Amino acid sequence: MLEDGIPDAAYKPLTGDHKATAKRCKKLNQEVRDRGQGSLALDTLDQEGLMPAMKPLALKFARLRTLGEDTVGEVKAKATRFRDLAQTPDVQRVRAAADLYVAAFLLPKTDAAPVPTTNEL
Repeated sequence: MLEDGIPDAAYKPLTGDHKATAKRCKKLNQEVRDRGQGSLALDTLDQEGLMPAMKPLALKFARLRTLGEDTVGEVKAKATRFRDLAQTPDVQRVRAAADLYVAAFLLPKTDAAPVPTTNEL
């Protein structure tokens, strides 16, 4: 999803949105995708211009579930490993891209708000 950019459904007017502004946002985003800017990676790119691989990140988080939680020490160790993993550049890049993706759906589509297109985000 993140690599495909913002879908047209993000521009469906919600309560309080201006229909004309939502329509304009949708059109602008379509133009951006047509020009080839179809990824939410933006400043979250690695040096090769790619999003981090999701499967290795998911496996690292899955391994946390196997750690014990029977003692205070085990809980502290698990919390430390989670915090360290969450602060890695790859996880931060993915989190930023996911936040931008969701923001496109929830940002107000009014004349006073920024145009939330794939390119602008």
